[in-house]
Amino acid sequence: MVVKVPDVAPLRTNKLSSSIDLGPTLLDLCQVAAFDGMQGHSLAPLLEDAGASVREYVLIEDDVAAITAKLTPIPGKTRTIVTEDARYTRNSKGEEQLFNLAEDYDEMTDLKNRDAVLRGTMVDRLTDALIEADDVARGAPATHHTVL
Repeated sequence: MVVKVPDVAPLRTNKLSSSIDLGPTLLDLCQVAAFDGMQGHSLAPLLEDAGASVREYVLIEDDVAAITAKLTPIPGKTRTIVTEDARYTRNSKGEEQLFNLAEDYDEMTDLKNRDAVLRGTMVDRLTDALIEADDVARGAPATHHTVL
């Protein structure tokens, strides 16, 4: 993604961000207050400091139509949590993947059966992220975000 802001020098970063952060970022850059309950985080701090961090994780939710899941090997629901150091994915068929991104950036070695501590940490993070992003919570007043 490229964000160009007048009078701000270009930077490159590999810090975590999500498309859900675009709204809060644009509002922040235009000095417009975000509405109560708005999801996402402003990426504005990353525009001035490539080492800044605005989020602890990115939650990815991928759903396919029920008929597609029934008639193909594609799982109906897949949930992924990505941190700066790891990625954990689990789908509705019970399949899992776990990667240590700090040591295996290209995700070549699946650790789901090799690193119980990392798996436990990532399952906890995924659970917390799913609770925070629950459909019922969307649009509700947000006074804090879970810190992981």
